[in-house]
Amino acid sequence: MDVDTARRNLIRTEAIRTDKNTRHVLWENGDTWLEDFEHLRRATVRNDTRLRHAVETASTPEARRVTSQDRMYNAREENEWNKRFGARIARTLAQQRAEPHPNRALLSELEQHQMNFQRYAADRQVVMYE
Repeated sequence: MDVDTARRNLIRTEAIRTDKNTRHVLWENGDTWLEDFEHLRRATVRNDTRLRHAVETASTPEARRVTSQDRMYNAREENEWNKRFGARIARTLAQQRAEPHPNRALLSELEQHQMNFQRYAADRQVVMYE
């Protein structure tokens, strides 16, 4: 699975969490979210590994410069997407906490997903600084 598809799937699954009409039918206690998140994690690592390998095996200094720029652009774009998606999870968590009678199971699930995503985003940010 490519990065864009993995992102779309995770966004779709996150939207189900916030849709009061479909969440109870389709949510599956967050397992689908975790699966989609893992697909995203693997796709981004695979993509960066491919780009890193392209830089390392470039045959000329110019080719190395171009592929290094591609990798840097990719890492920046990924970092921006991660910030936006992380903010989306944070908004959902804040909304749920503001409910008069918050669902404790949902809050716990959201906190766990937020923690997983924050750890992932921090790990991926390191790539941008390489």
